Amino acid sequence: FVRTVLKPAGVKVCIDVGANVGNYSDLLARVLEQPDIYSIEPSEGSYEVLRLKGYSCFKYALSDFDGSAVLYSGASKSEVASLDSKSGLLKESVDVRRLDTFIKEQQLEEIDFIKIDVEGFEKEVLSGMSVRPRFLQFEFNINHLRRGETLCAICKLLPGYRFYRLLPNGWVSVNPNKFIDN
Repeated sequence: FVRTVLKPAGVKVCIDVGANVGNYSDLLARVLEQPDIYSIEPSEGSYEVLRLKGYSCFKYALSDFDGSAVLYSGASKSEVASLDSKSGLLKESVDVRRLDTFIKEQQLEEIDFIKIDVEGFEKEVLSGMSVRPRFLQFEFNINHLRRGETLCAICKLLPGYRFYRLLPNGWVSVNPNKFIDN
């Protein structure tokens, strides 16, 4: 996806939401031509690793409100840290921003790509976003279904986009209104 879609499209301004230790930011930096990468990660342990990589990084969670919340995880630098209390016994108080607040604070006028991986809270992040990047990637998995969310409900927040499921060797078109695609 990064090599075959984002690079040929000349993507420059990228926001990595739920960056963890920066593996996706690393991929963007390796493949794209001189991208501006904004990496957002609320977990202290992961943020410290990310900060050392030299990206523009920000230590807070994104959601549909500005304020604070508790981040739950099973271990430091966990890839499954979440605002969902079922994500682990470790608790960490974190600042929370809406994506719109972040974009305004950073004075970003055009955004090419946003990747969102926030362990089941993608709908909340998207609800806090009024801007529309050229490309958007978000995770949808069992965590959403456990919370009673469907792909259809999330995609209604994104009028005008086409939806695809990323696979190891490409992608397939999905129709959020079809039962099987949810």
